Amino acid sequence: MLPNSQNTRQTSLLESQIAGSARVGLRDRVRNVRCRRMALLAVFAAFEREILGERVRAGLAHARQNGKRLGRPLTAALHADQVRKLGRVGMSKSEIARRLNIGRTSVRRILNNRTQA
Repeated sequence: MLPNSQNTRQTSLLESQIAGSARVGLRDRVRNVRCRRMALLAVFAAFEREILGERVRAGLAHARQNGKRLGRPLTAALHADQVRKLGRVGMSKSEIARRLNIGRTSVRRILNNRTQA
């Protein structure tokens, strides 16, 4: 058995640990409030993102109904006949691209599709 002073000290230490586990410190409360606030902001952000997506989809559907062509414009494909004609003449791909103001990769793609078809 412990002497009286050590016994009392150990009992008070045990009591303070039990009481401390029941109490929540100020720092823990602030952290809890911050976490809840961030969770609430995340819910609002997800809701806003959902509304934005709905508006975009509605706008795209409206554009399709009105006959609007969506996507990247066909710039090189409009020159496909000219590219093939200049390629048959023997002009280099770089020169064809410079003359028609399109990319060399587009010229190569058009000329390669001609040989495959």
